[in-house]
Amino acid sequence: MTLPVVVEFHSDETRMSLLSRLAITNGYSSVGEFLALTDTNANAVRSGTPEAIAMLADWSGVEPRLLLSYSIKNLGHYAWRFGLASMNRETRIGRNHRYCPKCVLMDLDQGKGRPYARPYVRATWMTRAIQGCLVHRCQLVEAPAIGPAEGDFSRFVADSVRAIKQEAATVLQVGAMRVDEYVAARIEGKQSNPFLDSLETYVAVDLCRNLGYFKIQHRPDGQKNLTPSDLTAVETGFLDASQGPQRIEETIASAIERETPPAVEMKAFFGKLRSWLLRNHTKEEFSPVVELFQGIAERYLPIGKDDLFVVPTRRRHLHSVRSASIEYNLMEDRVYQLVVEAGLTQPSELTSGRVYFNAEKGHEVLSAALDTMTARDLANTMGVTLERTRAILAADLIPRVEKFSNNNARTYSRICPADFEAFRAKLYAPEASSADLERIKSLTKVAKLARCTIEEIIALAVDGKLTSLRRVHSNSLINGLGVDPAEVLLHINAKRHATAQEAGKRTSETPGLIGVTRATELLKTRSQTVSKLVRLGYLNLVEGFNPLTRSRQAYVCAQSLETFNVNYVSLAELSSRSKVFRGNLRKSLETRGIKPIFEVTGGDSRYYRIEDVRHITG
Repeated sequence: MTLPVVVEFHSDETRMSLLSRLAITNGYSSVGEFLALTDTNANAVRSGTPEAIAMLADWSGVEPRLLLSYSIKNLGHYAWRFGLASMNRETRIGRNHRYCPKCVLMDLDQGKGRPYARPYVRATWMTRAIQGCLVHRCQLVEAPAIGPAEGDFSRFVADSVRAIKQEAATVLQVGAMRVDEYVAARIEGKQSNPFLDSLETYVAVDLCRNLGYFKIQHRPDGQKNLTPSDLTAVETGFLDASQGPQRIEETIASAIERETPPAVEMKAFFGKLRSWLLRNHTKEEFSPVVELFQGIAERYLPIGKDDLFVVPTRRRHLHSVRSASIEYNLMEDRVYQLVVEAGLTQPSELTSGRVYFNAEKGHEVLSAALDTMTARDLANTMGVTLERTRAILAADLIPRVEKFSNNNARTYSRICPADFEAFRAKLYAPEASSADLERIKSLTKVAKLARCTIEEIIALAVDGKLTSLRRVHSNSLINGLGVDPAEVLLHINAKRHATAQEAGKRTSETPGLIGVTRATELLKTRSQTVSKLVRLGYLNLVEGFNPLTRSRQAYVCAQSLETFNVNYVSLAELSSRSKVFRGNLRKSLETRGIKPIFEVTGGDSRYYRIEDVRHITG
């Protein structure tokens, strides 16, 4: 039976709003008082049971089909459905009244019927997924429903007109409302965005919000202070999310490219976005976004099977120098040099965890590096000390497929097994007979007698110039050899004569050679430091002929000294320039992580790369 007094029904009005207006316009003090006389209840009206719809249609004179919208249905402990959109529990308004105070005053002023029956509840007010009024573009206001006023909006308005007028005068305006408009469309069942529409409504909104947090966190340095008041996190994220997965990927990739985070810093880098994914990754409706971000992380971050992003990594696309060092059991400095030389990454001052390269292409380079012999492997095979092996390699008697120095200035080498076998073959010598043993001596003794290095004797043997070369024993490839001192001395003297002539000519014609003592004076350091700089390759040392003494002498190449002074500076010089006590300056550099170019021992002077101390040298 239609009630004596009916009200005008609005297409965007909730059923409880219509019920509240009917109750107050027909003289009931509340919805509760009215329903107490009926065979239904508020929950049935909200959820839209057929019986409740039929009764409300009968009371209001509104066709049942017009009352079927905006049903509320629980979908479990964390979700609910409102109209045709799904919501999470954080968007419930609970027992509160939620409204636009300007709309309420507009209804009171322009509506029809009894005054307090004019304001009605818009469906968009019933979820916190919508933050503002789509008409007045201001924030929605919440007020607690006390006692029987729960769900009884007309009663609330009647009791709160003065407060609502004050709220209308002070309520804040909202800027961008793209997300509010999108959610309102989803409640109505309208399709507007192929990507976001494929997700549950609350998943789409949460995606926008958490992507927005990420974008705000990783704004480029030039935009750090740009915080427009009309762009909330959810609106910020919506700008990209609404353009689809490709745009989302570009946003994440751009931030990664700017900051190149190590894999171990994923948690901090992705912040709330990753935390949100981890909380929800077991829920079926979140699987599309989990898959999206997992794929992005795998493509743009150096993560592997031991680096969990949201779910276990399926394929490593990128390596960092650090992760490759661990996986291939190679030193970080060596990995870095290999991938730079292979063109897989550009030279960089970043830490090893922030230098990325293609994992598949890197595998080819690093695997090939593992199929070589290290200096230690070579030493063990030849049966000599590591120091002797390094001297042989430094003399280029065996080709090196890799050579590099780490931060401690130690040189590391790799040798192709085939090259070593060729070297070994050239040192083949017949077994020494009793007669041979009377005239030949070990390479060590011959080197002393001829005043030359063992490497010079080996070079003569490799060139096939030592007919007296014999094998004394097989315990060591090098130490097991013997040779006639007279034959070695003949070749060494001939070489010295030729070198002396050339050096004398070069010394007399070229001002590019400096005596070691003079180089020590120019560097204002000690002779032991100059010796170390020569040994580590920072200064070039050559043998020259001194016309005054008519003897061979070691000279420092002036060009190498000049190049060294351009690129490096001593702690003493830095202290003099900056007028900072040497000890305090050294501690300051250590605090910044700036180390000398070589490990300092004894009375060595400390030298630093000028590029590293530019903040001091200016």
